[in-house]
Amino acid sequence: PSTLFPTSNSPVCTGQTLTLFITSITSASYNWGGPNTFTSTTQNPTIGNIQLAGAGVYTITATVPGCASSGTGTVSVVVNPTPAAPVAGNNGPICEGNNLNLTANGTGTSYSWTGPNTFTSSTQNPSISGVTAANAGVYSVTTTDNGCTSAAGTTTVTITPLPVVNAGPDQ
Repeated sequence: PSTLFPTSNSPVCTGQTLTLFITSITSASYNWGGPNTFTSTTQNPTIGNIQLAGAGVYTITATVPGCASSGTGTVSVVVNPTPAAPVAGNNGPICEGNNLNLTANGTGTSYSWTGPNTFTSSTQNPSISGVTAANAGVYSVTTTDNGCTSAAGTTTVTITPLPVVNAGPDQ
């Protein structure tokens, strides 16, 4: 082989698995090299739990027995940082009928909330008006940046029921 055209599943996020690919060549042996002292003799190697130091150019050489020359190729790999879990909060405890305000402090460019009573939102700091007991519970939020999604931050919401007022017969 004279020129090789390797590929990868780049871009990947920190903590994910990077896979390098090269088309199979009959009877060839492979030699990969790359950032962070990476080496492999596997045709399609993987690097689990990739970190930012794994970004850069990977080189492959394939050698076929009996051939005078080897083929070489390169592939550039991008590793994006996974955002930290956002810090989630709320304005509770609150009484039924009031507004629930959720907050998320994070470094991502988009947010995704889930919670009780089929609640979902893509707003960083959503509000729910006129809450009931069904809105009490744990709310989770993740943040995403460059295709990388954080672990969830959570906040527990407490809803205080309104007192029941019984009017007596004399009222």
